[in-house]
Amino acid sequence: MSLQKHIYLLILSLLLGALLAVIVYFCKFNPEVPQTPCSSTMNNGLFMDDDNRRYSFSGGVTWWPKEKKISFFGVKKVNENLITVKRVLSLDQVQQSHNVISARIAQVSIAPGDSLGRNAVMFSGKGDSIMMMFKRLNHNSWLLMLNDNWILMCTNK
Repeated sequence: MSLQKHIYLLILSLLLGALLAVIVYFCKFNPEVPQTPCSSTMNNGLFMDDDNRRYSFSGGVTWWPKEKKISFFGVKKVNENLITVKRVLSLDQVQQSHNVISARIAQVSIAPGDSLGRNAVMFSGKGDSIMMMFKRLNHNSWLLMLNDNWILMCTNK
């Protein structure tokens, strides 16, 4: 074989190797959902509760993928009333399909400082289903939709 054919084969091998590396990177190292805790901070986010009352929420929400938990804390403002919220939702029956995670709420842990009330629900109550859809924005940031109505910017810490 001539030197020119060897050079062409070398270039072709390098290009195929680079293409394979890119494919492996996007399949293996670029997951569709966060693999480490992902946090979001809100300031006066405007929402509607289950009774169709408007309220604002200022606080933080964190998705803990390995522990299968969602924690949130902050202040819910209804009219002029300020209500402290400190809760952890433990999930079971967790299933993932591409960028969507669905689960059931196994337990709602309410901190002593929570003044929302034991029967009040944020996101979902015990035994209810919850759905999270992630859209990757960049290496450490995700757009997160919770139950078709909560939209958050979630950042890996």
